[in-house]
Amino acid sequence: MDISLAMRQPAALAEKSFTDEALRSAVAISDRFPFMMQLAGGRSWQAAGDRPEITIAHVEAGIERAKVDMRTRVLDSTLNELSEGDIRFLTAMLPDVPESFTSEIAKRMGQTDSYASQYRRRLIERGIIELSSRGKVRFALPLLQEYLPEYLGIAE
Repeated sequence: MDISLAMRQPAALAEKSFTDEALRSAVAISDRFPFMMQLAGGRSWQAAGDRPEITIAHVEAGIERAKVDMRTRVLDSTLNELSEGDIRFLTAMLPDVPESFTSEIAKRMGQTDSYASQYRRRLIERGIIELSSRGKVRFALPLLQEYLPEYLGIAE
């Protein structure tokens, strides 16, 4: 299902609607991640209160609350469960936007490609990163790339 439709339909059932700009913003922050879509939509809905229209101001307020929820409910618990090697792999991905070559990650880790590939496989299996094209990976969880330096206490 199209994310914008998945956000628009429940609002319509309750006789609410998103402005076009508000809907685009809420969809963009979800980054194809269903739970983030629920958070962004729900928090935007709450920010609108009893008003029939969810505006960009409501979505902006909702997104800030959704980001906090995503960090505390998903990212912190996910990162807390990772090994030191997993974290090193993710940290080596930070300089690259939107995707990283596995060979570059290995160099940044000071390891061989085959060593880095073990962590790549583990992180893909857990849904934390995903293949983006041949030899390249990207973060699969919304906000992880921007949150990881804060989590680690390092300046970007």
